[in-house]
Amino acid sequence: MICRPRIRVEFSFLAMNAMIFLLFSCDEIKCFYSVCAVHELGHLLAICAMRDRINSVTFSAFGIVIETSKQSGEAIWRTLTILLSGPIVNIAIFAILFFTGHCGTAAFLNLAAGINNLLPYPQLDGGAAIALLTEGTVFQRSAETILFALRCGLSAILLAACFLVGTEILPFFIVSVMLLITASDSPKFRANKKRDA
Repeated sequence: MICRPRIRVEFSFLAMNAMIFLLFSCDEIKCFYSVCAVHELGHLLAICAMRDRINSVTFSAFGIVIETSKQSGEAIWRTLTILLSGPIVNIAIFAILFFTGHCGTAAFLNLAAGINNLLPYPQLDGGAAIALLTEGTVFQRSAETILFALRCGLSAILLAACFLVGTEILPFFIVSVMLLITASDSPKFRANKKRDA
């Protein structure tokens, strides 16, 4: 159920979109935004299926965070379903396009969006799901340490790729560093939660 959610657009969202428009062709941009829309539609369909109410929607460089009203005693599977529905939709669309012989940009952007949103950053769906599963358990501290090491390793790999492959990888490295720096104050998974990305 949707009841007048608060909409917030952060400067980082505008800056990321400016970078996208500078670096990519018109067709790639249309395809990218279509993939993002499908991803968020997956989350919205899951939210509707769970009969949750949307409190706010925040647009940032890392995607869209949809905060829902969380009820006490709510089952973890409900939140996990909402979190993972976006990446699942992207991967399902990739599979459909791939197996029907449409292996173009749209197919691989859907795969990339699905996998990207499963990465262990708290701003993304995968990191939020891990936080949900480990929150309040004896594994929470060690999971945070392991995930921090994974995030640092991913940034190092992307930096090395910039030198080996070229500047095409630079935007991915910049985003990984931004995700790493802002991971500690991520709103993606706080008391009320969706994100997709």
